[in-house]
Amino acid sequence: MAETAQPGSEQQVKLVTKDKPTYAGVDPYLTYFDRNTNDNTIPVTHAEN
Repeated sequence: MAETAQPGSEQQVKLVTKDKPTYAGVDPYLTYFDRNTNDNTIPVTHAEN
């Protein structure tokens, strides 16, 4: 796993799941070193297409 720069300031990811999750996270189990672990999870919002 490597850190890469992404263009723009905001990214969107669309995931399809059987049930609606409450939270989504990047490394929620703190597997990798992270200086600020408080920003790894966010509440899930529902967007209509």
